[in-house]
Amino acid sequence: MNRRRFFKNAGVGSAALASLPILTDTLARPARADDDNGLGFRFVCVSKAAIVGGVDHRMIMNGSGKFNGSEAEGGGTYDHFDNASVVPKTILGAGGWKAGRLLGFSLVGTYGVLAAGILEMEVKLLQEFPSRVVIPATLKVVCSIGVAGLDAGEEGFTLTIPGIPFGPFEPFSVVPGFPFTFGITNFTTSKREGD
Repeated sequence: MNRRRFFKNAGVGSAALASLPILTDTLARPARADDDNGLGFRFVCVSKAAIVGGVDHRMIMNGSGKFNGSEAEGGGTYDHFDNASVVPKTILGAGGWKAGRLLGFSLVGTYGVLAAGILEMEVKLLQEFPSRVVIPATLKVVCSIGVAGLDAGEEGFTLTIPGIPFGPFEPFSVVPGFPFTFGITNFTTSKREGD
């Protein structure tokens, strides 16, 4: 299977392929923490929710920031789209998001300046399309570091929006039967940005 067909079957398409150079540059610069007890986070992933009424709900989401104590800082952007539609996929909602109250962080372990674990926080989706609205949600980001044997679970993000009929957006296998999700997550203990 060639690379374009692989990503098309994963529901990603040419927009994600075009963003791969940006993704590589973004992940090369870890988010920073302000003190020894803080951690940084960074992720770019695709998650999916249920198919309802013929609509295959998917979300491309990215973000970066830091967390310490009871608060998280940072944010990013998202596109909620119908993967069952023709290319270009129909956008159902899009905008930015902002981190809020830290609900918890479970550290699995560290490897150099990277960390594996599970981050949960309250967020606000700042929808710009199709209309401006603020949507409260809960975001869970999971990072495993395979080369260090640090397994925090299925890598990616889970976004839970109360009251939606199609359920939470969750990580999914790129190829059925293989444990690889589409995206990458990163927690860091480093204070240095881009060094």
